[in-house]
Amino acid sequence: MTWSFKHKLSAPKISVKILSWMFYYSRLMGLVPFRLKRSRTKSLRVIKNPDWWKWTCAILRLVCVCGFVYFYVPWLLMKKDFLEKMGHATRLLLNILCYVGIVALQLHHGPKLIKLVNRLLKIFDQVRLLGKRSRQPGLGGRRELVLILLTLGSLIYGIFALTTVMSTKFGWRYMIAVISDTYVTMGSNILIHLAVIWYLCVGVIYEDLSHLIVQFRLELHSKEGQPKFIKTIKRRRTCTRLRKCFALFRKLHPLILSFEDIFHWPLLLGLAQNCFCTAAFTYNKIVKLDLSKFTMWTNMTVEAMNLLLLTMSVQGAVDQFKVVRQLMLQDYRLQDFHSTLGVFCADLNLYEFQVQPLGLFEISNDLFLAYLATMVTYFTFAAQYGMEQMNSA
Repeated sequence: MTWSFKHKLSAPKISVKILSWMFYYSRLMGLVPFRLKRSRTKSLRVIKNPDWWKWTCAILRLVCVCGFVYFYVPWLLMKKDFLEKMGHATRLLLNILCYVGIVALQLHHGPKLIKLVNRLLKIFDQVRLLGKRSRQPGLGGRRELVLILLTLGSLIYGIFALTTVMSTKFGWRYMIAVISDTYVTMGSNILIHLAVIWYLCVGVIYEDLSHLIVQFRLELHSKEGQPKFIKTIKRRRTCTRLRKCFALFRKLHPLILSFEDIFHWPLLLGLAQNCFCTAAFTYNKIVKLDLSKFTMWTNMTVEAMNLLLLTMSVQGAVDQFKVVRQLMLQDYRLQDFHSTLGVFCADLNLYEFQVQPLGLFEISNDLFLAYLATMVTYFTFAAQYGMEQMNSA
């Protein structure tokens, strides 16, 4: 009974359940141009949304963006501090550009994105089939579950912010303004969350392939005491499965490049909006040395966590790629297999896995550390500027 309960609530299965809920939420927000469907073989695939749903979401987002601009610009023009005004103006521009990127993903890149997701799901199925029962069904393990739970927490915080505004006694203009602002900002954050899920899935595939390579290598070395004809048959079978691993690895690289071609512009805009949102809304509080607001620190933590989730998901995939490359440097004791290994090692060196949005910077754990250092420097500058103003007044 205990084993059955643990099996039903395993980390990979919980991750899939949470991801399915997050997917429906993102589709409700109008950010995902497809919906889930089970094929005849019970494999998970995605198909495009109905046209009426696609255009309804696009119009709803346009209305929210227009409301955001309508209420945000007068409030922005009332600001007297030039630096604060520039920070909010930059945030306004980035939110508009994020809207353009989201609409482009929905209307222009929708069919391409559907093909990419289906190809990734197909590779998942092929890896599971190749490994037979070596891994339990689901997605990843405990690490992936923790990252997915943190991503879910960020989404829930956005929903909580909306419900908090709806329960206040302010006027309808204030409610519409804040709801529009929150809706637009949540859309920008979900762009980051989608990238987090994508690179988590890529990392899980790399991890599964590395486990399979280790398993097949052990099988090749464990056939020493068997009759020659049996050993030859089993070795050929294992070599065939190992070549399939290499083929799946090669299929994944162009898939990642295609995703980056489509998604890096929106991702870059989402990251920029994330940083300027933190800077814009903390500037006035820091200058006035009003650091006791719980909401300010909560927003800062959530925005920093979004970047941390992205860097950790990408770093995990990079680490698993390096594990596979390290495995290829080991001796397989197969004279007729050396040419295949040599070609695959050359492919690994030629197509090294890195995430560099538009070639401007590399997403890794170092990026998050640089972000923290920049924020500390920014807060120090703003606090010193505020103290100088208070002394000169």
